[in-house]
Amino acid sequence: GRAGSRYKTKAYLDFRAAHAAANDAVMSEVSKETLDDLGVFEVKTKCHDKYEMLTRT
Repeated sequence: GRAGSRYKTKAYLDFRAAHAAANDAVMSEVSKETLDDLGVFEVKTKCHDKYEMLTRT
């Protein structure tokens, strides 16, 4: 059983969907051509990969 308060099922599912969409947005790759079309500039980092950049402290 459970004790204490918890989120309503709809609120929990909405949160999980929003979290999944945000995760997909952060982890997806975008082509250089798309970035050029949008006028986004490129930056350099000393991190070896995206995971290191997102989790460094």
